[in-house]
Amino acid sequence: MRLSILSLASLTLRSALSVSGCKGRPTDGQALADATQTARAQWNGRDCFFGSSMSSIKRLNYLDLGFRYELSEAEGFEWQSRPAWLQPVIVEGMKQIWGQNFATAAAAINAADDRTIWYTRINNFLDPQLYSVPPVDAGTTDVTPAFYLFEALSGDTWVGFVAQVDRPANGGWRSNNARYKIVNKYGDGDTYDCALKRPTPAQRRGAEMPTRLCAFGDNTGYLGSSLSRSNGVWRENGEARSLTATSTLTDIQRKEIVEGMEEFISEDRSPAALIRATDDDEIIYREITYRHTGRTYRWYRFYSGDTQVGFIYGPDESGTIRQVASVGDGSIGSCFVKKARAR
Repeated sequence: MRLSILSLASLTLRSALSVSGCKGRPTDGQALADATQTARAQWNGRDCFFGSSMSSIKRLNYLDLGFRYELSEAEGFEWQSRPAWLQPVIVEGMKQIWGQNFATAAAAINAADDRTIWYTRINNFLDPQLYSVPPVDAGTTDVTPAFYLFEALSGDTWVGFVAQVDRPANGGWRSNNARYKIVNKYGDGDTYDCALKRPTPAQRRGAEMPTRLCAFGDNTGYLGSSLSRSNGVWRENGEARSLTATSTLTDIQRKEIVEGMEEFISEDRSPAALIRATDDDEIIYREITYRHTGRTYRWYRFYSGDTQVGFIYGPDESGTIRQVASVGDGSIGSCFVKKARAR
């Protein structure tokens, strides 16, 4: 198995492939087969949740792509280490875009050019309270929906599909009880038969930012470097402070330390006890301002073992004061502040 970071921007979509009915393997100049073509889904083109093409996913501020996995006989399918739902999803998805039945996932993969399929987790950063993804089985509750992009080559043309996989809330990603359906398809890289509508601006407003769009960057090294430069996009307000169990804290600091350090178990939930739970018995506190917006944020940094962790508080995109980022092993996640466009 080979593992690489997906860069959809590098995909070259060269050969024109029209989308109208045909049977058998799609080739250059042929149309893609699809049994549901006469009853196309409503949300196509820019109205589709996944955008108008494969490359759109990288441009949407509420979606991001994880690792890209390669599946081929040459590399060894390693089904025993894969989620149980993967094989039936490949069989169904390839049936819909290839227009023929496959007895096994291996047969479906071998039908593709290069006898290879790639699949990638699509990370959805939308607030589920603002945009709720309908479950595969209507009326089902306590499931966690996830999306996966599947890609294959037909001639020199990229085709593929997106599968929604609903896993039981108390089941792992390999759960045998996962339910699935195909929610989007691609012909020559373009979207068709999309089953999910693009979120409105109001629904996107509460979205966690993908790392590539986060104003704090993807790690504290970037943030620290920016603060150290006179022309950096981040500016430090005053000196960093060491907060200890005996420090005099503001009401805001007390509240944010208690909220931000929920993972530290202590019978005494006071800020002093939580600070003593850190490895160095201190939290490094910095106030920083984003030059593009003038908004100020409070960065709390401490160590657990030899791992740098912490959190950042301040205004999110809507102006609400909340935890807008978390830090784990120096990496920044759960970001709710969007990077400003370069001028």
